[in-house]
Amino acid sequence: MPVRLPGLGRVRASIGRDGDFRVNTSADRAVVEALNAPGTYKGKTRNRANIGLDNAGFKALWDADHPDEPLELAS
Repeated sequence: MPVRLPGLGRVRASIGRDGDFRVNTSADRAVVEALNAPGTYKGKTRNRANIGLDNAGFKALWDADHPDEPLELAS
């Protein structure tokens, strides 16, 4: 059964058919909204130049760094 932690969200544990134990979490809506509020994040963003790249742009970056393993994009 899921457990609701007021002000934090919901936690649900499960065991799959393969015996793997999993814990799934869902953040409370107020937490998500607070974290996503403009101006909340104050740190540096790594690879800021990659924001907004499409699949072809990421492919070009990968292919430049890994010429022996070029990506193939599904059409």
